[in-house]
Amino acid sequence: MVFWVSHAGASPQAPATEWPPAPPEISVEALPSLVRLIHLPPVLRTPAIDEPGGVVIAFGFGADLPPEGPEQTLHGLVRSWLFASVPARSVELIAHLGGGTFQIVEHPSLTGLRVRVPPQQVAAVVEQVALFLDQELTEGDLLDYVMAVQQDAAGSQGEAAGDAGAGNNREQAVQAVTAALVGGESIGDPPRAEASPELPEASAVVQYFRAKFGTDRAWVIFSERPDAGTSALLNGIDARSSAPISRTLDQDMDIEDGATLTLPSRPEGGLVIGSRIPSVYYEGWFNTLVVDRAIRQALGTRVQTSFSPSRDGGVHLIETPVRLPDYPADVAARIWSDLVMLQSEAPVSISLVDIKQDALAYLARRNVLEWFAAENLWQPLADGWARVWNLTEAEFRSSAGSFLGESRVVASWAPAFDSPTVIVESLDAFVDTSPAPVPARIAPGRVELGALADSPLPARVPVSVEQLASGVSLAAGSPAIFVAGPGPGALPGGTPAVGPNGTLWTFPGLPGTEVLGALSGVRADRLVFFLPSGQSGALRDVLAEWSGGRTDATSTISVDEVATIDLPALVILKVWLDRKVIEAGWSGEVGVGIRATEGSRLWIEADTLRQEQIERWLEGASVAFEGEAGAVEFGRLQAASGAYFDQIRRDLQILLSQRAPGGEIPPPDQVPLPRFRNFLEVFF
Repeated sequence: MVFWVSHAGASPQAPATEWPPAPPEISVEALPSLVRLIHLPPVLRTPAIDEPGGVVIAFGFGADLPPEGPEQTLHGLVRSWLFASVPARSVELIAHLGGGTFQIVEHPSLTGLRVRVPPQQVAAVVEQVALFLDQELTEGDLLDYVMAVQQDAAGSQGEAAGDAGAGNNREQAVQAVTAALVGGESIGDPPRAEASPELPEASAVVQYFRAKFGTDRAWVIFSERPDAGTSALLNGIDARSSAPISRTLDQDMDIEDGATLTLPSRPEGGLVIGSRIPSVYYEGWFNTLVVDRAIRQALGTRVQTSFSPSRDGGVHLIETPVRLPDYPADVAARIWSDLVMLQSEAPVSISLVDIKQDALAYLARRNVLEWFAAENLWQPLADGWARVWNLTEAEFRSSAGSFLGESRVVASWAPAFDSPTVIVESLDAFVDTSPAPVPARIAPGRVELGALADSPLPARVPVSVEQLASGVSLAAGSPAIFVAGPGPGALPGGTPAVGPNGTLWTFPGLPGTEVLGALSGVRADRLVFFLPSGQSGALRDVLAEWSGGRTDATSTISVDEVATIDLPALVILKVWLDRKVIEAGWSGEVGVGIRATEGSRLWIEADTLRQEQIERWLEGASVAFEGEAGAVEFGRLQAASGAYFDQIRRDLQILLSQRAPGGEIPPPDQVPLPRFRNFLEVFF
């Protein structure tokens, strides 16, 4: 497959009229406490974290992740301590039960949280933010807990690394490629199998925090302009200065080109190609961003790419699966051939306008803007934004050539079938030698809701779907298609999420004729189309007359655990379990959700010990809702559940289409407490 790039007749100076020629204006207040208070208004086309009616507050510390070694261990312990601290858990709980959302800030050089809350909850959040930035890391119960958790995790990883059958090839490949490009272990070094690694003394962790996490590296970012009360509260924090950060900004990168790592075969092979990219101080980082967007458009779902902004340079990764009869070398050759064509002056196939739009969309993401604001690098962002905006076709080709000319390293593992292993054991003299179960560690300290404002939340609309005359289900939403049961194979331009109940494909735009052609063998009642309101038009007419899949006998009944009528109660239970996870200090370590691809059940992702603790919570859940206190708790959870109900509306529409497409799923606020308690008794 060959791809070319051209302006397609568009002006090189105007990729899209809806995009501003520069990033948004921000205001920065340097407080006497040394905290930087920043107003970063919402930006066009940002993710759902900027939904109207919510105030986004991001806060934390900027402290670069050091190279592999003792300092990296210290850095990880401090980060874990901060995320497990009572103020951090309090912020998460306020957002969770106050009608908002929270996320951990995902970037190596930033340690913090991002919440979106209704305006009436801002004061409660700011109070905890001040406590978060003002707290002092000391030797005590919380640090003991964090170090014990780290010891357990490191021991488990060491044992897994020593067991060739338990290795995670993709994770090992990414780590090895990154280490080879930015320093650390050689790409050829085997994984270390240290079962009980030695952790630093507690006093060393305290000293590292004092040296690296001063208030001069603290930042608080508001989507709405903060008031005087916020400034006063954050200024009451005791000022702490950090040790200077040494910066390495050389563009010279002495990397041995062609370094490779070959990992053990797996049923599905894989390929990871890494190259070093410069700091955001250089225009080369923004050029790489444009080339990365072109790669994504040219190679589509065949590959995944990843990189992030960095002061000191970083790593660009291209990842792809390898399936029989292909082998990594064959796949790598095809990828390279397609990438070389990005420099071609042949006829049009990919529009540079679209590539630049995609690059600007990346720069306009809230998390990316927050990184530049928190790192005090707004001017490099403005310069880079203009660079992308004004990039010409010749400059793009030059950037693509420079990217292809970089030294790179490769890690791969070939696809192969696992040979079955047969083990014969005698059951005559079975003796249970398994050790006594060890309870999962729970972060110390009582988490209080504090001054959480009680306020009415917006009324929620019941979930419903439209079933067309053909049997295809239709619902409003961003472009997506759900196929119940086994999928039909790849859908052109789609990104799949696969589960035992079916596959959800998401698309950047309305699915075209090639997608409909790939679905021609699928029966109508297995399909749910999500289309933007007012944009279905001719596509709706096609779906209403769907006649494909006449010989398709696949069942459309969802993978079943919870009845449709009890799905609102399941939502409330999910929100209650989230509260328990937050209070335990497990945010980021445990996933709880309701996913249509998994069926009508509570989806939980956790390690064995936490899974066992969660099962114990569920078994005793009904006790939490007894008496007057239980009724108050239920009312608060019921109100908070409405936000999650709307977040998973697509999943609920899919489940409804499989059960009763002509019916509806009411919102959680219509679930009476007696029915909820009966639901708990039946299922848990």
